[in-house]
Amino acid sequence: MKKITWILVGMLFIMLWPSMSEAKPPETLDVTPIDIKTVAYPVHPQGGPKDEIYIYGGPETLEGKFETEDGDPDRQGWTSHDLSVPEDLPDEFQIDTFYCANLDPETVDNHAYWCGDHYPICPPSVVDGGYGDSINAGLEWEIVVPEPGVSIQGTLEFALNHNLEAAYDFVHVEYYSASSDTWIWMADYTGLGYGLNETINFNIDSSAYTVDDKLRLRFRVSSDGYLLLGHMSGDQFLATFSHLPSTL
Repeated sequence: MKKITWILVGMLFIMLWPSMSEAKPPETLDVTPIDIKTVAYPVHPQGGPKDEIYIYGGPETLEGKFETEDGDPDRQGWTSHDLSVPEDLPDEFQIDTFYCANLDPETVDNHAYWCGDHYPICPPSVVDGGYGDSINAGLEWEIVVPEPGVSIQGTLEFALNHNLEAAYDFVHVEYYSASSDTWIWMADYTGLGYGLNETINFNIDSSAYTVDDKLRLRFRVSSDGYLLLGHMSGDQFLATFSHLPSTL
């Protein structure tokens, strides 16, 4: 009886041996390349939400700094517009080293956008440069939105110097609403400001996008009818959008 039992045990062992001896396949890793454009940056340099996606500017890029690697002026997609009626003023927004060294101290001969023109020194104590009277000049940027029909929550960050006639001359920050065909206020600056590091948070409904699915932002300088050689310089532009589907 014991002999029969051992024979049966032996036969069962032989039957199970292939499955027992078969090596377990190693666990495989997903090595599919990641398209960085579909991955939200994990940390915003200024400590913002983790799901923000950089659209313009940011670390390790010259975008928003308005100069090339060789230190030459570079408009980087921003366009200047004379908004006065009639349009008879020169290109007021231009890139220069004027009045902006403090906006990016680590860059020698730093360039920034400034609104103004060069004027003769009179009296000698007046700086040779600034904006004039009755200015209405815009500096505009536009981008095709990643997901038409989806509203945007975002931020616009920039470094700013301004020396304006308080309560009469202004720097306006605005976005365009296609649904109402108007520019919508986001922020105003007047008087004296030096070395400002500004952050504007905005919520823009998808109805604001143009027919070709573009979002338009702008800085605008306006002055009254009295000549004043003030200044406005902007640098280190950074625009981020958040809460968008990852389809960039």
